[in-house]
Amino acid sequence: MESTSSQTGLSVYSANAPKVIRKVKDKAYGGATLKSFGVVVGWVVVSVFIVLPLAFFESTIVECLVAAVLIGWWGLYYKYASTESKLEESILFLKFFFDGYSGLHTIARYDTDLKFLEDVFPLKNIHEDGLIQFLDNHYGLLIKFVPPQVQDEDEDAHGLRMQEVIDGLAGNTSIKFIATSKQTLRKPLLEKLLKMMNKRGVNKKVYEYLYSIYEMIRDKDTKDIEWTFCAFFGLGVYDDLQDAIDQMDSEYPGLVDSLTDAGMKQISKLTDRMKIAQEYRQMALPVVI
Repeated sequence: MESTSSQTGLSVYSANAPKVIRKVKDKAYGGATLKSFGVVVGWVVVSVFIVLPLAFFESTIVECLVAAVLIGWWGLYYKYASTESKLEESILFLKFFFDGYSGLHTIARYDTDLKFLEDVFPLKNIHEDGLIQFLDNHYGLLIKFVPPQVQDEDEDAHGLRMQEVIDGLAGNTSIKFIATSKQTLRKPLLEKLLKMMNKRGVNKKVYEYLYSIYEMIRDKDTKDIEWTFCAFFGLGVYDDLQDAIDQMDSEYPGLVDSLTDAGMKQISKLTDRMKIAQEYRQMALPVVI
């Protein structure tokens, strides 16, 4: 089949496919599948074991306990297995849960925690409102911004404006400007495609389609490097957390005004722990693959 896609670099082979690929369901008998029937039988068998204590103990407490357990047990059935869709969803969840627990999933969740950062940066904690605490009780903020595009003839004026930013800092504060290139997934994507293409028994059409994607990524022009610009605003050393918070509330607004006067745009303080961790990770891995 010839592709009608206007995208370049794709394979000429294509096939119509539904937007949603559904699981093949078991054949139903009388409106119920063998799987759902088996689940009901299992629930009834367990229910018999739950009521067995009533045959050996004549006690109001035991009767109430058995009734409560029985109600809870069938409540679980109603919530998770009473219909075909609920049963399929519950089974799918359990499969993914046990596969993840046993390490069968090959795609790991991208995570950036403070344990990784402690190997590179002496971080101790990230408090509310983005206040970063280091191991020596030094506190600071991470601020993102977009720098102005300075022409050659405006370099002297821009330098004076930046000098004003530095001169406006209080005696125990400091600022460091950091520029890092963004890491891309180009190389691991190409390696994954090659692995899939060279798998034994791969269909010819699938091979050609994967190769078209491989070519498209391989030949993509990556000369334009994406950059992230941050400023670390050091607040000083404090033994008490509240003193650092007061310093942040006092000095940060003035710094924003100074950066704005210097031509900086989209100035924002990073407050989310994960975003701060990701920025520091990016600083540790400033690589464009």
